[in-house]
Amino acid sequence: MYARWLFLLALLLATVVGAQVPADLMLVDATPNATFNLPLAARAPHDGSGRLFVVEKCGTIKIVENGIVLS
Repeated sequence: MYARWLFLLALLLATVVGAQVPADLMLVDATPNATFNLPLAARAPHDGSGRLFVVEKCGTIKIVENGIVLS
């Protein structure tokens, strides 16, 4: 939940200062049962796999596929 509010705040700040938001950016709850340690970024590879890469502050990159964090 914290990550969602942080993301919305960043999006609002980017809009206010005139930064352009990528056209493919949208907020979805892709990992309702997962927890992350200070997530900094999340991005999809756009290769049709449905995966999502979540970068954490500690340097870990977690891969989420079909709502499940892969080991």
